[in-house]
Amino acid sequence: MTITTKPYGFKHWKFPGGEIGVKLDPEWLTHPHDVPLAATIEHRGLVDHEELFIIMNLCDAIARATANRKNREPVYLDMPYLPYSRQDRMCHPGESFALAVFLRAIPSYVRLITTDVHSDVYANINSSEKPYIQNIGQNTVAFETVKKHFKADWLVGPDEGSTRKINVLSRETFVPYVTLTKTRKEGKVHHEDLTPDTLSGKVLIVDDIGDGMATFISAAQMLKATQPRITKLGVMVTHGIFSKGLDILNGMFDVVYTYNLMNPDVADHPLLAK
Repeated sequence: MTITTKPYGFKHWKFPGGEIGVKLDPEWLTHPHDVPLAATIEHRGLVDHEELFIIMNLCDAIARATANRKNREPVYLDMPYLPYSRQDRMCHPGESFALAVFLRAIPSYVRLITTDVHSDVYANINSSEKPYIQNIGQNTVAFETVKKHFKADWLVGPDEGSTRKINVLSRETFVPYVTLTKTRKEGKVHHEDLTPDTLSGKVLIVDDIGDGMATFISAAQMLKATQPRITKLGVMVTHGIFSKGLDILNGMFDVVYTYNLMNPDVADHPLLAK
């Protein structure tokens, strides 16, 4: 289970028919009325649809348990990885708009706190049903890695879609950046060559999501072939899904950073910064 609630806990169960039930600990109902109660649901790890329904039930249970409180506060839902954020468009006729479906499923009284959302589409979904969303930007979560831990001389955006975010990060850290041009040929990721001898020193590739890591491998191969003055090459992803593990990055990168590790199987990998 990757769900916790604060300040008190809960229990859940599954009925024989597959339905989910939740019940809050008694302290939710007996919390003193004159003491502030900031109800928070936290979700970490991969998207699990059974857990998403637990979350929706918890939102309802907490709202009901706190309905009669003085100075009632919202229910806060802390989900660093926003589910369906990569399904932010309909590519073909007949498809669903999965991001909108998910956001409509979260009650409007919830305050959803998330991190480095894949795109700004979530903010433009016009629905009175969706929750208020606070997005913590890439510049916030990557700042210390860039300046303190890796001490980057250059930042690299792995594709054109990363330009806006890495531009903000560059301005706030005073570290210059370049954005690479990525294409797909016969289903494989390919990066066009960067002008030779452009980068030097410690170079950090930064992006929001690291999944199968094909984009980052392609970028690293191109940089190693064209930028001989790079002394250290790292990658920083906000959300580390790492669905194919990290062994595939051996020989490509010197270090891997992630703000939100979603795959516990790689927690002890030697490439992963602790």
